Order: sequence, then structure tokens, then C-alpha cells
Amino acid sequence: MKTSRQPRRLLGEILIEMCLISEAQLTQALEEQKATGQYLGEVLIARGWATRRGIADALAVQRTLSAEPEPGLGGGFQARAADEPATWPGEPRY
Repeated sequence: MKTSRQPRRLLGEILIEMCLISEAQLTQALEEQKATGQYLGEVLIARGWATRRGIADALAVQRTLSAEPEPGLGGGFQARAADEPATWPGEPRY
């Protein structure tokens, strides 16, 4: 079953929602980013409008909201028959 993918949320939107920057600061930082090629977070930190911690927290939110499990990767469990006892990896099966 294929799941629909959520669009990635923009870092600037998240920073505004977290009340870490204003819309005016975001607009100015995006203009500077476009001119310099720097990352948005670098611009905001250099201007003193955000801290490294604030940017890291916003990036963590961005990753959490856009993260999806990759197909074929499980939660670390292996399939086993219903009558087969559970064992730890490397533990002999009796």
C-alpha cells in the first residue's frame, strides 16, 4: 500500500510558528540567503535573530513532520512462525 507523501514544511514557517522569528525577519533573511547562497539558519544566526539551538529545534520539527519510514525497513523485528519461540539475535534456538 502506497502512502501519500506530505509536502515538506518550510523552515521559515516553522520558525515563525515557534515564535523564534517574525515574518519581517524571515523576508529579510530570505533576501540575504538568495544574494549570498548561505543556508537560512546561518543568515538568521549571523544577524542575531535566532540561536543555533532554535534552528536545531526547528530542523528537528521539520524532519519529524516530513519523515516517513523507508519501504522494506522494519522496526527491527524478524518474522517467525507462530509456534516458534522468540529469541534474541545470536541466541541459539532450542
